[in-house]
Amino acid sequence: MSCFIINGLFVDPPKELNVTNWIEDNEPKFKAKGRTKHLKHFVLHENAGRSAKNCKNTIIRKGYGVHLILARDGKISQHGDLAIEVMIHANQLNKTSIGIEVINPYAPMLAKGMNYDTIPAEWWTWCPDKKDRNYVLPTKKQLETLKILVPFLCKELNIPYEFPTSNLNRKQRKVKRTGWRKQRIPGPGVVAHRDFAKHSDGRYLLETLINS
Repeated sequence: MSCFIINGLFVDPPKELNVTNWIEDNEPKFKAKGRTKHLKHFVLHENAGRSAKNCKNTIIRKGYGVHLILARDGKISQHGDLAIEVMIHANQLNKTSIGIEVINPYAPMLAKGMNYDTIPAEWWTWCPDKKDRNYVLPTKKQLETLKILVPFLCKELNIPYEFPTSNLNRKQRKVKRTGWRKQRIPGPGVVAHRDFAKHSDGRYLLETLINS
């Protein structure tokens, strides 16, 4: 079993997790810069895609980056140092966050030919097919992994294991804009990408952690 890489050091993961990284396992190393601001957010993403391999190729091609990718089978791959590297994945939170991309097609029209379960669309759900208002659930293994992974890394990185956007709802769907730049900046903790950006991903993952 491989380790997480945090501040240049190898850190053993919980025994339940299957981890690979770019040093021990030849995973791709994504584009990154040095971190200059205090780390305080853990951002949850869904890629609206079908495989970890395709996700990695797309990120490399577009010049983006995300620290972790969680495959459909629960395998975690790490692509940059969690503590000291900044990647382009979370808009205005890039400099203060780490991010995980959960491989999930999200919408039924993107999951054709796959085995999946759905729930009816919620207030946060993106429905590219207006006639099919359902959300494709992450796998059971992915959700089990997140419940172990996120609190573990929050503790290791001194990110509060709190949920500052838990009060969002149908009436207030995004974090309010604040400051002279009028940006949506959630408080420290674990957040879904859609809560502060022009995206729709991560909310089911967040609510799973809130309710676990």
